[in-house]
Amino acid sequence: MAFLQRVDGWLWALARLSAAVLMFAAAALVFSNVVLLYVFNYALSWSDELITFGLLWLVFVGGGIAAKQGAHVSMEVLLT
Repeated sequence: MAFLQRVDGWLWALARLSAAVLMFAAAALVFSNVVLLYVFNYALSWSDELITFGLLWLVFVGGGIAAKQGAHVSMEVLLT
């Protein structure tokens, strides 16, 4: 049981780290692409796809993080 708790801790840390890296990388790519486009009149052709897929993975990883923390939005329609 202790082994599974250690694995869970490592996966939890990996998920949080990967979400932070994906967020930083997407912001850096958007910023660099804007600077390149408006200052040097040159845009990176591959950056839009990489940003899209990075944000898509960020949604998946962030959804898992929010589920573990119980941070998803919920509504109670029927109170018993």
